[in-house]
Amino acid sequence: MLRSSPSQKLHRRSPNKGAPPLFLKTFTLLTLVIVISPLIQTESIKASVPGQANVSIIDNAFLSKHINVTTGTTVIWTYASNWSSLHTVTSVGNTTQDGSPLLNSGTLHPGQSYSYTFYRPGLYTYQCSYHFTTPAMSNAWVNVTGAPVTPPPTQNPPPDHTLITIIAITVAAVIVAMLALFVRKKKRWASVAPTSPINAKP
Repeated sequence: MLRSSPSQKLHRRSPNKGAPPLFLKTFTLLTLVIVISPLIQTESIKASVPGQANVSIIDNAFLSKHINVTTGTTVIWTYASNWSSLHTVTSVGNTTQDGSPLLNSGTLHPGQSYSYTFYRPGLYTYQCSYHFTTPAMSNAWVNVTGAPVTPPPTQNPPPDHTLITIIAITVAAVIVAMLALFVRKKKRWASVAPTSPINAKP
């Protein structure tokens, strides 16, 4: 009885028992893409906004209480502390054509914001209508300098590309994972020698 030599035996590569499955790697990659992509896009949007000034409402104070900006600047007031008090941003002396306060945020709760774009120069004073006797929340102002700016025409807001970006990256990640799986299987098939009967002489 003839025995096949060691060179005639089929050699298979042993699988990496300690490596995580490919689908687990793919799932982890997709999760990271979905979580990180909106954050990256949001930060890039925040960093690219021109003509913006920020005022924080912390406890019972406007910080900064007095700011200087140029025409066309958008000022954003953000209730940044977690107090139970309610606040407003309400003009003192500056009114609209119908007599209402020019700056009129309404009641702001913690975490909420109010914004206003100044297109004409001037001194715009404001206060919190709930705490107008508190020095840190009264006699606040925005000093606007520069030539008058024509407001842009009203347009529909630009489409939100966040979802489109997430879908595109997800599809690309799935395609890459499928190609990697195909190449891996192809190499595994190529490593297995074709089987053939051993011709023994009588």
